[in-house]
Amino acid sequence: MKKKEVLISLLFSTLLIVLIEFCSFLIYKPGHLDSINKILLEDKDKLWKVKNNYSANFFGEVANTDSDGFRKTTSEERWKTAKIKLAVMGASPSFGWGVKDSESYSSLLGEKLPNSVSVKNFSQIGYSSFQGHKLLKEVLKWKPTHIIFTYVINDLDYYRFFYGQNLHDSEVKTSSANIIMIRNFIKELYTPKLILSLFPKRHVDNSELRKTRVPLKSYLNNYRSMVEISKKNGIVPILVKFPVNLPTNNRFKNNKRKEENSLIAKRSLNYNNELERFSKEKGLQLIDLVKVRDSSKEYLFLDPNGDTIHPNILGHTLFAEEIFKYLSKNVL
Repeated sequence: MKKKEVLISLLFSTLLIVLIEFCSFLIYKPGHLDSINKILLEDKDKLWKVKNNYSANFFGEVANTDSDGFRKTTSEERWKTAKIKLAVMGASPSFGWGVKDSESYSSLLGEKLPNSVSVKNFSQIGYSSFQGHKLLKEVLKWKPTHIIFTYVINDLDYYRFFYGQNLHDSEVKTSSANIIMIRNFIKELYTPKLILSLFPKRHVDNSELRKTRVPLKSYLNNYRSMVEISKKNGIVPILVKFPVNLPTNNRFKNNKRKEENSLIAKRSLNYNNELERFSKEKGLQLIDLVKVRDSSKEYLFLDPNGDTIHPNILGHTLFAEEIFKYLSKNVL
């Protein structure tokens, strides 16, 4: 085949692929999981991570991340010169799901603190304490003086955005770097999504998916290790009892979902109580945001009939105020 014919064939094939992808884009209707996956990339070490230099609407508000994939925070501009550098590590409730960069409790806290203090939000969507432990080595590069740890909700859960096997996080074996790179490319395309949507997923009975992502013993071991690593690096660890606000009322037609939420809610009490016991045993500082939720007369989460997990602006505001009170008394 002549060179010219090869080029024409390649051009035609490329145009055909582009046309198919464009048509798929017009036809495919993104679902809830697509809205989450658009901000995430599979990662060999940490299972997944938030995209670097991301800026787009994320559940109603624009989310902006830096070159390392961390949510931008109001006071991080003074990080280099600050005497106290406060890192916040947690999952999507701390990332600021559904609120602006400036409305996350990390940003609101930074606005309350003096210029000698800077706050940076290292929270990642869907992260458990297992992933937080992996992430810590990256956070150390920023040389924080204090780290606030807020993990709990995803330790209790059964589901992952990637590697959805019925395994604990620590049991998951990730793919090779090359395979992950290819999958990250493919997941941005609409044609594979459209094709997969044509084949309904096999219904899986909930009884097959009973393993929590991180069992209680491993949860405490992750915290123990993160505390030890922090101290070895001259960093003050601050633990947080974070509210897991799962509804267990009758609005769910699916009784399995209601039973699942009830079980996770009960486990959250156990995990948070054990974290408090651990903090007392080790003489560690602890901030109780569960009490903030319980004592508030107002609803502190995005939607009582929908998203009950992620704090709304008022929730972030009250959490920032509670952390500020604690820092004023014990750190500043």
